[in-house]
Amino acid sequence: MKNSAGNDVHFKMLKFPYKILEDVCRNFQIQPQPSSQENVNNLINSTGFYFNDDVEIKVERIKQGLKITQFKTKILNKQGERLKGLDGLAMLLVDVDYDGKIFDMDRTVFGKDVGMTA
Repeated sequence: MKNSAGNDVHFKMLKFPYKILEDVCRNFQIQPQPSSQENVNNLINSTGFYFNDDVEIKVERIKQGLKITQFKTKILNKQGERLKGLDGLAMLLVDVDYDGKIFDMDRTVFGKDVGMTA
């Protein structure tokens, strides 16, 4: 098919909204992960935020609550390097009485509020 200038027209099937392609082509920047309740909604209008990437996390129950013994993520920083330690942890969503079917969030703990012990 030709356009009005006589050039070939190419169609590409995209599996994501055009707004994302437009934003990425304009000025793509990876957005910082939320660190408090106040800035969680800032991500609604952003493009470069990872939300569905799987992480590997291991925890153990201790007297004070839970202890993260291992945390790995595939998320990359602006230099293209994998984030280390808990740097890739934005938040923990907690369902205190999870029934294995429906997740009903009872608590949100942000990465900056997670205590680190040696």
